Amino acid sequence: GSINADLVVQMPKLPGRGETVSSAEPAWFPGGKGANQAVAAARMGGDVSMFGAVGTDEPGQMCLTALTQSGVAVDSVQKVASPTSTALVMVEHSGENQIVVADGANQFASFDSDAVASADAVIVQFDIPESVIVEVGKTANGIFCVNAAPVREISDELSGLIDVLIVNEHEFAQLGKPS
Repeated sequence: GSINADLVVQMPKLPGRGETVSSAEPAWFPGGKGANQAVAAARMGGDVSMFGAVGTDEPGQMCLTALTQSGVAVDSVQKVASPTSTALVMVEHSGENQIVVADGANQFASFDSDAVASADAVIVQFDIPESVIVEVGKTANGIFCVNAAPVREISDELSGLIDVLIVNEHEFAQLGKPS
């Protein structure tokens, strides 16, 4: 799944097109939907292994350390020459947010077929290549969950593999209502 270094900035209001707004001091956090979901599952007592990729940079090490400290096995996370994926997270004081992800190492995510086949549940995110997502879905014998963010069209091949599709209101609106 996806592993990002998140640069979070808080602000009174989100910027409009072409607008510049001031923010409080930026803060760096380990993140990424995949990493966050792995941490949540581990904190609930799950036996969780993370598959993905980070750069050989400081943000990548920050992410691996945070995952390990949360009880997530990271032996299968690859370290690649590409920079660790980064998300710019702008958060309005009301809680609304806007997120931009620079792909980086997430594009090199891979997985262990035996581990996926024996897992009770597997969750992937659209931050990683669709070809990897499809192969994970074909390999998974347990529940196969897909977090459709960042939103993109779901191919017929992938659609037939998904047990649980996770979307927010914006992703739901873009994907359309199921028939």
